[in-house]
Order: sequence, then structure tokens, then C-alpha cells
Amino acid sequence: MTTIDVEFSEQDISDVKSMLSGIKDGAATAIMRAINQGLSTGKTQGAKEVGQIYTLKSSRIKKDFDMRKATKADLSGSVWATGEPVGLLNFSANKVNAGYSVKVLKSGGRSVLKHAFKAKTRKSRSDGTTYETEHLWWRSYDGPRSGSGTKFVGYFGGLPSGHKFRDPIERLEGPRIEDALSRPEVLAKVQDAASEKMQSKLATETYNLLRRYG
Repeated sequence: MTTIDVEFSEQDISDVKSMLSGIKDGAATAIMRAINQGLSTGKTQGAKEVGQIYTLKSSRIKKDFDMRKATKADLSGSVWATGEPVGLLNFSANKVNAGYSVKVLKSGGRSVLKHAFKAKTRKSRSDGTTYETEHLWWRSYDGPRSGSGTKFVGYFGGLPSGHKFRDPIERLEGPRIEDALSRPEVLAKVQDAASEKMQSKLATETYNLLRRYG
């Protein structure tokens, strides 16, 4: 898990508490709002930076981000990226005669995955219900395609005729979202953006509270 860490200095907190000492929960409110704005900026900037590295849609990138917001009772929060390797189907996959071509890095070229095919598989939720997911797959089975000795690999929707008997079938995967976010130069940009937004939001919130209640 790659976490974006931002925090105020003890001096910042002391100054805000002093300025808002006459307002009930004033300091806690200003700090909480500033932290949460910083976290939101960190998540947005993180997804943007990853999107400049991988050929992925923003919605897929953000899927692997999560955030724990600050509250008045707990003036801390965090935003992080975690998750499994992203299926290669998400990386601008195109059907070609030999299989599928994908483009993982925006700075790189396309790669052809010979004999790869797209198909759906069924997964189970914790409540017992099922749902379908679609991915690119590869098979490396060299035995007979039908008859005795073959092995049924489970449910695959949309497979070309005969494919369901080719075992094993391997899901084709790319890098993880956090692999890009964890790069030092990327993480530094994200943390700088989050910290800058947090500082400006703290100043704004402090001013607004003083103007309203001071």
C-alpha cells in the first residue's frame, strides 16, 4: 500500500488554536476541513500523475484509491492506493488478427499478445450472489482439445468454440496503480500538491471563522 502523508507543523496548529481560541471548536473545524481538502487534492493529483504514466481511464485509476477523512475528534486522515495488478484489457486493448494489442505505458509502444482472447468469468460475492468480469486471457495447454483427458475450466462467457477445454487459462495482467504512485518523483509531486492545498485551505477557513464569529 502506498500512502500519501500530509500534516501540519506544531507551530501551525498552535497559531490556529491561538487565533480561534474564542470560537467553540473553531480550531478543530478549520484543521479538519483543511486536512480533508488536502486529502481530496492528493487523491485527484495522484490519479492525474498515474494517468500520465499508464494508458488507463481516470475512473479505473481512481478505483484503487481510498481515503480516510479527518473528524473533529480525530484530526488525522490519509489517502492511499492499493490493489491487485490491473487487467491488461484496461490498457487500450484492441483486437488484432494475432490476438490482442495493448499499450501499457503512455511513453511506450503497443505490444501484441499472440493468441490472447477476451472472455467473461463469473465471481462470487460474500453474500453468495455472483457477477461477471471481463478480461484478456491466455492459454498454454498443449494436450488434446476435446475428448478424454481434457479439463473443464469453469464458466467463461463469450469464448470461441473449443476454448473452454484449454487449460490452464491465465488472466493477463499489467502493473498495479500503486506501482506508479510509489515512484519517488510521483509521490513527491502528489504530496506537495496536497500540502499546498491544505495550507491554503487552513488560512481560508481560519479567516472565514474569524469573520463570522470574531
